[in-house]
Amino acid sequence: MSRTPSSPRARRLVAAALTAGLLVPPAVPGAGAATTADAQHQLIPAYFYPEPADDLWPTMCGTARNSTVIVNPHNGPGAAYDSDYAAVVDACRAAGQELVGYVHTGYADRPLSEVKADIDTFYRFYAVQGIFLDEMSNDVADRDYYRHLHDHIKAKNAAHTVVGNPGAAASSNWQLAVTDVVVVFENTAAAYDRWVAPSWTLQAPSDEIAHLVHTTSGAQRDRTAHLSAQRNAGHVYMTDDVMTNPWDTLPSYWGTDPGAYAPPADYSSPTVSPFADVVTAQQFYPEMAWMADRRISTGWTLSDGTSLYKPFEAVNRDAMAAFLYRLAGSPAYTAPPTSPFKDVATTQQFYKEMAWLAENDISTGWTHPDGSRSYRPFDAVNRDAMAAFLYRLAGSPAYTAPSASPFKDVATTQQHYKEMAWLATHGVSTGWAHSDGTRSYKPLDRVKRDAMAAFLFRLSPLLR
Repeated sequence: MSRTPSSPRARRLVAAALTAGLLVPPAVPGAGAATTADAQHQLIPAYFYPEPADDLWPTMCGTARNSTVIVNPHNGPGAAYDSDYAAVVDACRAAGQELVGYVHTGYADRPLSEVKADIDTFYRFYAVQGIFLDEMSNDVADRDYYRHLHDHIKAKNAAHTVVGNPGAAASSNWQLAVTDVVVVFENTAAAYDRWVAPSWTLQAPSDEIAHLVHTTSGAQRDRTAHLSAQRNAGHVYMTDDVMTNPWDTLPSYWGTDPGAYAPPADYSSPTVSPFADVVTAQQFYPEMAWMADRRISTGWTLSDGTSLYKPFEAVNRDAMAAFLYRLAGSPAYTAPPTSPFKDVATTQQFYKEMAWLAENDISTGWTHPDGSRSYRPFDAVNRDAMAAFLYRLAGSPAYTAPSASPFKDVATTQQHYKEMAWLATHGVSTGWAHSDGTRSYKPLDRVKRDAMAAFLFRLSPLLR
């Protein structure tokens, strides 16, 4: 925790590095199996004093949408009532915002009586609508400690919100039973790029999951917004403010929406399927319909004018080339008169697309002793190789794979481990979740066409 400030001006610097606040661009829709609900929400760390000369509080309360504001007068409620805080709390409530009071728990080391006293003081001094429990323990042995606090807050008003902030994900989802919202990530945008969300955070209701991402530049902001949606965060904080206290002002891009990296917000899947063999209730229907809408897949046209997608068939390597080329925007390209692959003729279907993969180092194929290369166009694509294709299509971005694999069936020494871990980090693949909290990737399984649609849909906003 920061030291307790001695003056209202110093209070703008209150808030420890581990104190969470959440700010999110409104309504970033998710893409894939684990997505946010209809919109993400703001949980704003208002760790700046409401001095008359400042406009931070009026700006925040007047422009925020779907927001919860964290009120932190003095590393908690403080010992004395502050009329300036009472005024802004009332003004924010009148503007439609929810306000929760900041109370630290010392990772369950602080006596319950002290924490409850702070909670009671908040309710006595200010019209808060819940409590933000900072420094929450990740140890399941402390569950009863937080259950007592949860029940104490709910006794004030059962509808009030309990937010817990451990700042990092626990090994299991036990905290969801003692909070309404839990912060499972708190770090920089650079760390967020590399982070692998634990499977339980992807399976939880999105409105119970929060991410805090500071040191997020304007250039990083859109990508971070996209990743937060893919990683199931119903609440997200993004700010370009930096340590030691990144919560002492509003971000420079406050009030503006994210841009280029947001998922395909202009697409709404049709109520009538474009494919005769795909129903609207089917898994990955929105993604397959998106493939048709973007002309990434034309499917097979029948004599009666209907089209088939064949969702459960494996994707062959020639068709994969066509998918990737179209996803990249079908760039202007003239295929060479001599094929780069000895098993691919220049007259062959998708020759141009396969040659484009070779020229852009997205596929190297198989090299033979005589220096020639094969592509094996009619082989099915395995999930490990598919990860490599997608990673290279994204430009082979700088990425350090974690020392512990996100998938229990993928070893860190395995071919294409880095690429498979990258898919997990960016939410392009969530794999298969197991009851023990682990995940599998099934790297040697063939990629089916329905799953391929999901991979490409999730990948699309990451392409530069």
